[in-house]
Amino acid sequence: MRAFIFISSLFISLNGWSQSAERYSIDQGIHTIGIGGGYGSINGNLADSIDNNQGAWAFYYNYALDSTYSVEVSYNTGDTDNAFCILCGLFESDLEINNQKYETIILSGRGTVPLSQRWYLFSKVGLNRYDSRAYRRHEGRNFYLPSENGIGFYGAAGIEFRAYNGFGVNFELHYLDMGKIDSSAGMINLSYLF
Repeated sequence: MRAFIFISSLFISLNGWSQSAERYSIDQGIHTIGIGGGYGSINGNLADSIDNNQGAWAFYYNYALDSTYSVEVSYNTGDTDNAFCILCGLFESDLEINNQKYETIILSGRGTVPLSQRWYLFSKVGLNRYDSRAYRRHEGRNFYLPSENGIGFYGAAGIEFRAYNGFGVNFELHYLDMGKIDSSAGMINLSYLF
């Protein structure tokens, strides 16, 4: 975790170098909207769970302050019950599984370091407002435990390709601290710059 924070901070602090390389033109747009999905793990409050793998989804809006820095607001959700489990439905009535799910609203700052005219490294650091809940699935029904909510750390780093028509794709690794649990996931995001 400390290495992840160090790398994220390093990317953001490379402002002098990134100013000398050309990022996409600000005339091309300052607003970006995107959607993403990924796979990762939830660690922490998962007693008796047979699996802590998660499916994660994100929707985000990004506003560019200049060619290097931007502010991003996103909605993320993850659930150990939807971690691409194809066979779970066949055995649902026989299994008793503990699951964990969360929803977060994230406010973060993003720093970008260009590698070429269309490829960029980026990092994000911010806070997430989370609502997490553990539940037990038994005979096709969910039994919820008390939820936990609060504010935690968010960090991400990745690589992005931005096409000439405003469309882009990026891969990122992100980390969410949510009190008794934490989430890490690899995400593939599709976006549009306007």
